[in-house]
Amino acid sequence: MSLERIERDVIESPYWAIQREKEVRTLISGLDLRNKRILNVGAGRTNLNDELLGQTSGEIVNIDVEKFPNLDLVASATELPFGDREFDAIVFLRVLHHIRDFRIALNEALRCTKLGGFILLSEPYSFMVKLMRAAGLDSHPPNTITRRDIEQFVSEHRFTIRKKWARIFWYYFGYQIQV
Repeated sequence: MSLERIERDVIESPYWAIQREKEVRTLISGLDLRNKRILNVGAGRTNLNDELLGQTSGEIVNIDVEKFPNLDLVASATELPFGDREFDAIVFLRVLHHIRDFRIALNEALRCTKLGGFILLSEPYSFMVKLMRAAGLDSHPPNTITRRDIEQFVSEHRFTIRKKWARIFWYYFGYQIQV
């Protein structure tokens, strides 16, 4: 879904860039991503890169459903144009709440993640999404993702939550999920 202009201004601000770097570094903490293939879903205008990761990866593929400069590919999170088990890590930075059915996107991520690989994600708490919607920022679909939703999904697939954060950034939670 397209972002409102005010949302775009906020997420493209210098402050947000600093917070994004902290968020990414926290999500990958303890992971060795050197020579690994990483998919960044919902990259928007901010591509994941080795500088942001703080380490040299093998390859980073940045995708978004909308066309932005510097994207590697325009593609939907619910229909990833990749083969099975192609990526060592798949990253969703504050993206899943923009997708109508986040479970489809996570199932696609599972399909494309190598066994032993990781899905890294951060999401706003549902009260923040409700607050944004009340403020007239309607780029968020009616469904919101809770920590319980993520943990239920992980449990159903018998994966492991390697790390989780109640507050990874501002009012966002985060997970390292091992496939």
